[in-house]
Amino acid sequence: MNRTMTEFRTAQAWTGRELAGRRDWIREFTSAEVAELDAAVAAVEALGVPLHLVVLSEDWCIDSLGSLPYLDALAERTANLDVRILERDQNLDLMDAHLFRGRSRSIPCVIAYDDAFRELGSWGPRPTALLTALETEWATLDAAAQLAEKRRWYAKDRGVSSVHEVVALLTRATAANAHAPVAAQLGTLSASA
Repeated sequence: MNRTMTEFRTAQAWTGRELAGRRDWIREFTSAEVAELDAAVAAVEALGVPLHLVVLSEDWCIDSLGSLPYLDALAERTANLDVRILERDQNLDLMDAHLFRGRSRSIPCVIAYDDAFRELGSWGPRPTALLTALETEWATLDAAAQLAEKRRWYAKDRGVSSVHEVVALLTRATAANAHAPVAAQLGTLSASA
């Protein structure tokens, strides 16, 4: 990644600039709490390394509205996690490198980086349980009915699933990244033997 985190907007800057007229976004960002997610906060802090999330999003996306405020609230409660937002349509190079299932520019797309800005992995566009419902029990519904079901699902979930899945990604990626230097050293040792 040839960019720096200072080039990206914080959630506060994004909501202030792009979303000034969008009461639904302002309400979600100001009311999002992860009080019930104390374990997620502890898990991120226990990783003990600075981490960055770059989120590709757009203000019209219901899936972003259902996840992004809660990921931002998680970052606000942790000392080692930073969240920045980019508009998908202005960053198609980054989006095209993270297509959902290799073919779709679905958002939100959350890309995790370590402190040296090495990519750790990505998540999105929606929690697994919601994706499963959309592809099975709600698959025959028309677009308006699916949207209503998604809204109900996100209202009930309150960001819990998105936060848990992103924390799981960070945990797996950080553990794998911690073993990478050891594996590289072992490879060097076996090559020199």
